[in-house]
This record gives sequence, C-alpha cells and structure tokens, in this order.
Amino acid sequence: MVSGMAEQTPGIREYTAPATAGGSPPRGFLSDAGQVLGLFTVSAVALVLIFPPLGSWPLAFVALVPWALGVCRAQRAWLVHWLSFFVGWGFFLVALRWLQPVTGLGYAALGLYLAFYWTLAAWALRTGRRHGISVVWTLPVAWVACEYLRAIVMTGFPWLFLAHGLHAQLPLIQIADLVGAYGVSFVAALVNGLLVELALRRWPAPTGRRPRRELWLAAGVTVAAVGGTLWYGFYRLREVDFTDAARRGPRIAVVQEDFPLRSK
Repeated sequence: MVSGMAEQTPGIREYTAPATAGGSPPRGFLSDAGQVLGLFTVSAVALVLIFPPLGSWPLAFVALVPWALGVCRAQRAWLVHWLSFFVGWGFFLVALRWLQPVTGLGYAALGLYLAFYWTLAAWALRTGRRHGISVVWTLPVAWVACEYLRAIVMTGFPWLFLAHGLHAQLPLIQIADLVGAYGVSFVAALVNGLLVELALRRWPAPTGRRPRRELWLAAGVTVAAVGGTLWYGFYRLREVDFTDAARRGPRIAVVQEDFPLRSK
C-alpha cells in the first residue's frame, strides 16, 4: 500500500505514517524537540568553553557540529529557528556575563539581539541543504557572514568570533594579515562543516546523503585550507626571531576606548 494511505482489511484498520525524504519515519514533536535542544545546548556549552578564561581552543573546530547536525536533521523548521534563537540567547548571556553588573537591561537586550544571528545561520543551512548545497560549504559561509553582520550592524559588536577562541595559537592566526579574523573563523567553520557531513552519512538528515565524490572534494578542500593556514603561519613566525631581544621590536599596549567603530 502507498505510504500515508489507509489500508483496510476485514476487522482491521491500519495507517502507515509517511516516510521522510531520508527514509526514516517522522519523529514526534517531543522527540524532535528534545533531540534538537540537546544538540544545540552541547554546541552552546562548547562555544563558551573556547573563550577565556577556559580557552579550550581545540573545541573551535568541533563546537558547531552538534548545532549544525540538529539544524539539518530536525523535521520542523520553526522548531530549529526558535530553539536556535533561545539557545543562542543563552550562549550570549553566559559569554557576556561580565556586562550584567554594568547594565542589566542592556546586557539582556544585547544577548537577545545577537541571538537572532543563530536563527539566521540556521535558516541559511536549511535553505542551502534544501537546494542541494552541502553543509560543508554553507556552514562556513553562513557563520562567517553572520559574524560580519554582527560586526557592522547598528555600529557593530565584533566579539565572540570563532577566530577569537584561537587567539593564542599563533600558527593558526597568521592568515589574519591577509583575510582578517573572518578568514580564521572560516577555516575553523570549514572543519566543522566537514565533520557534520561525515556525521550525516551515518545519521542521515531528511534530505538524504550527499554524493561520496562531493565528500572527497570537501575533505580535500578542508585539508588544503588547514594545511595552507599552518604553512603560512609557521612561515610568518620564522620571519622574526622572537627570542632575540634586539629584533623583538617595541612593546605596545592596546587600550579599549569608547569611540564608535565607524570613527576608528
């Protein structure tokens, strides 16, 4: 009997639930919500951990994986968008907790505004996947685009980028002199995207698996991006001997001022 149609036999009435595009039966609302909320929360916690004072920088390369998996696998788009918003708000409230003693209302409002970009990124991932674009490509593009928008909209708030969690890893951040912090975030998000696509091969989303050749291409691009980043980083670091006091250059200090970004 065709899936989704009622089938009747004498004394028996059955209903077969329609299967999703990935071949799995639809999950109930509570199951879907619990799974998505759990995955999103893991990502939010991991993102908090990559920043000071803990500085668990390796998590920058995996922190987005649970969130992106939840975004791709959820069967209800509205659930993804709303949970991305509320979990994102929770992340910013924790990561920006130092603002609370200064301006409690402003602290809550800022977190509420910044959480919108999690929803925007989630929408971009689902839209791209619906049009056949792998999360390997959409995740770095969408995440970095949202970081850029956060940095310029309404005078901007360029804090808590993926790149900022790698600030102490000098070989990984030297490319910033070519592509800025956005380039560093892009490389980290690209690794996350590849891991998500690998996970989706074992844990398929409703839209199904990507072709194997596309996965190999993504792996090649990711390895080349990380390898090129490290090569350039070590090359730049070798140009200056930081152990030689005569060549170390002057010491500088950076003081955070209160000027709008457009005036800098």
